[in-house]
Amino acid sequence: MKITKAGVYMGIWQVCAVSSILKSPVFSVHPQTGNPIVRFDLHRLILPRLHSALKVTPGCQHDDQGISATPNNPLVIMWTTTRQDMTKEHWIANHFVVAVPETTDSVGKQSARPMSDQMFDVPPPGECKGLWVLVQYERKPYPGVVVEVDGEEVYVDCMNAVGKGFTNTFFWPKTYQDLCWYDHDKILAVIPQPVRTSNAADQFSVDEAIWRAVVGKLKA
Repeated sequence: MKITKAGVYMGIWQVCAVSSILKSPVFSVHPQTGNPIVRFDLHRLILPRLHSALKVTPGCQHDDQGISATPNNPLVIMWTTTRQDMTKEHWIANHFVVAVPETTDSVGKQSARPMSDQMFDVPPPGECKGLWVLVQYERKPYPGVVVEVDGEEVYVDCMNAVGKGFTNTFFWPKTYQDLCWYDHDKILAVIPQPVRTSNAADQFSVDEAIWRAVVGKLKA
């Protein structure tokens, strides 16, 4: 409540709190300007805090009946400023606003595009570390988390698929880590962390809307 007053500072922790209070992912957008270290902290997808009583497997998100952890459309906020006296290199945000992406339709009118499209705006390699992504391997999408970046390549810890085809069910291999380097252009989408399915405790699925869109592109 303190940050609702003028002149009070805040940062990424308060955005994390907003995500948990609203029980929804929040995509925090920071313009490509100012201190890159600050942008690294503030430009990211944030998921709601999980209930402390849940048993958590490292690298996985576990759902709670009281939390809608991965709706199709995350809330999107953008950091901005009211100051007019800063250069691009020394730009500093002093508040944030609700952001609604826009597109132009066939007759030239602007309209809001679905928030889920935000996931397909893959950031540059240097900003991918720590993000959950879908990567392409042998023309199939696999969810994983980027653990390292080297130039135009990303090092991703991937889940394995259950069965063949394009089934949206995955698991963490128990006897090894599926770590591999991928070209940055093999990242198909940035995604919310996969959630546990209702069928098995050790199986997870990607947000269904994003999954269908990615599979559709690969099959096109």
